[in-house]
Amino acid sequence: MKISIFLLCYNEEILIPYALEHYRRFFPSATFTVYDNYSTDNSAELAKSLGCRVLYFNTKDELDEFKQTFLKNNCWKDVDEGWIIVCDMDEWLCIDEASLKKEEEKGVNIIDSFGTDMVGNSQSTFLMDINPHEISHAVRNHHMDKRICFKAGVFRDINYTEGAHQCFPSEEVSLSDAYLLKHMSWLGLPYKLSRNRIRWTRSSRMRQNGLAIHYKERDDEIRRTFSNLMGKRKDISLECGDCFWKNERTISNT
Repeated sequence: MKISIFLLCYNEEILIPYALEHYRRFFPSATFTVYDNYSTDNSAELAKSLGCRVLYFNTKDELDEFKQTFLKNNCWKDVDEGWIIVCDMDEWLCIDEASLKKEEEKGVNIIDSFGTDMVGNSQSTFLMDINPHEISHAVRNHHMDKRICFKAGVFRDINYTEGAHQCFPSEEVSLSDAYLLKHMSWLGLPYKLSRNRIRWTRSSRMRQNGLAIHYKERDDEIRRTFSNLMGKRKDISLECGDCFWKNERTISNT
């Protein structure tokens, strides 16, 4: 089965190896294209060394949700067979090739997802003290119920909105059951603080447009949110290859 995975990237050298390992575990023969926003760290070279095709897009050193949305809506259009995944580096969909084949046999053309914030407790900015694959605590996040995986050759347009939290495909949709989508952002407080500072600095224009408002100016806001997530997180104790949750109450926020 042909799987084409497109990942957007800015300064993700910490997470890139883990993201690729995650997807290669489920799709050993997948091809990877990384769209790099002229990272200032080693992201692009690392992605190349790990077997990815790397293409660049320029936003003049600022976060540009409009350009990212344009990329997500168009980067896959040369793919005419198999399945496509379009996502950020911290979005890990948990579906394997066998499950995807079964969904295809049922006539499914878009994989629905069940979003969670995975909550780790790394004390390292560089995640040196944890293995992100082993984080099993999560908090339900409906905002992350993204549809990032769809069948090639079916849709002329996928029509993601900014952030790709919604899509309005041009052709009729046949949805799968929901598979776990891990949002690998809250992996530890030092890591999250570092990531937030970078994104806050680059997102001024987007915030003026009502976008990227989840990035915070003050560290204490991130600390409060992290403490709240630590208090709410549940040990979901799932093997990622079998991660369809029929009962989302297992990790409800309430």
